[in-house]
Amino acid sequence: MADELRVAIFTDSFRPAVDGVTVYIENIARELSRRGIEVTVVTSTGRKYEEINTDGYRTIGVKGIKFPPYPQYRIATMFFKANKKLLNEGYNIIHTQTPFTVGFAGFLMSRHIESRLISTFHSMVFDETVISSYSRSNTILSELLSKTIKRYLKWYYEKHEFVISPSEYIAEKLRSIGVDRIKVINNGINITQFLTDINKEEARRRLGIPEDSEIVLYLGRIGREKDLESMIDSFPYLKRRGVRMIIAGGGPHLDFYKQYALSRGINGVEFPGFVSEEQKILYYRSADLFCNPSDYEVQSTVDVEAMASGTPILVPDNSSQVELVKPGISGEIFSLGNPRSLAERAIEMLDNIDRYTPRKIASNFSVEHHVDRLIEAYRSGAGA
Repeated sequence: MADELRVAIFTDSFRPAVDGVTVYIENIARELSRRGIEVTVVTSTGRKYEEINTDGYRTIGVKGIKFPPYPQYRIATMFFKANKKLLNEGYNIIHTQTPFTVGFAGFLMSRHIESRLISTFHSMVFDETVISSYSRSNTILSELLSKTIKRYLKWYYEKHEFVISPSEYIAEKLRSIGVDRIKVINNGINITQFLTDINKEEARRRLGIPEDSEIVLYLGRIGREKDLESMIDSFPYLKRRGVRMIIAGGGPHLDFYKQYALSRGINGVEFPGFVSEEQKILYYRSADLFCNPSDYEVQSTVDVEAMASGTPILVPDNSSQVELVKPGISGEIFSLGNPRSLAERAIEMLDNIDRYTPRKIASNFSVEHHVDRLIEAYRSGAGA
């Protein structure tokens, strides 16, 4: 029955930008195509209209302009060309991955061809803390912008048959702004990519890290919403034990966090910057534990990647990441925004590191399992 489905995915985030949304879309497009479902990804690029066929699916790129806070992303300006191309191709599922320009194009497309319209929610764009981190607005203007975005999101998602939330925590956040037709489907990753035979000693040798180190790692986008202040402020407690802290990845606030550490007199936090896919696997394998201190995540792809690599996770309470933790198996929980709590829990984990078997939990978040659920949603009726 797979041939009954033809899926057009509309997204603002895709290659050449690399982030969790890009990886997610690549994974599901590849897996849907492998199952015989025709897939087209519509996105914005810095070039003129173009079509690319790869990994069994087609990508249509339309011209876009740079988005100032994130220059690697583009705001689509010519999306009607993609819609015109798809108009008579028989797509019966429009799956938007964004509420903004390309997502709105998907909404318009669904109206023209009378297809089913669903969306996946990926980012807490209406959070006041996040808004204030990426603008120079004062508090009042940030609050006003947050309220405006919330009203728009409610209107936008009401046009969809349902919205997919990657976690129960984020589903409640969406309900709080009036979005009520929600299905919770955990995101999936390519688990096999992280099931490497490289052991910790070899990974450290390749990265030039001493074998006897104890390492707490963060790897991902470096942005203010990640609350890396908590992690950096925990380092003086961890440093007394000789623990190394590595904050890897690139992003708009990398320099901010380097300066933050210096301003606090905290020396020794390592910032290697952007890492390649090959290096990413080595960092995961070399770490003793992985910590993402943010309550901003809709699920946290990097947590799942770390667990799939065999590295247990340390996550904040009052966040979606709690749903990934089985204490004593996949990781532990610390108090959100509390550096001392983070350090104390990290030390407890390091003292008992051999007890953790996080790959047992990571197997529940494979892209194959996710696409099973996704296809069920595509074929189901409205609502949750």
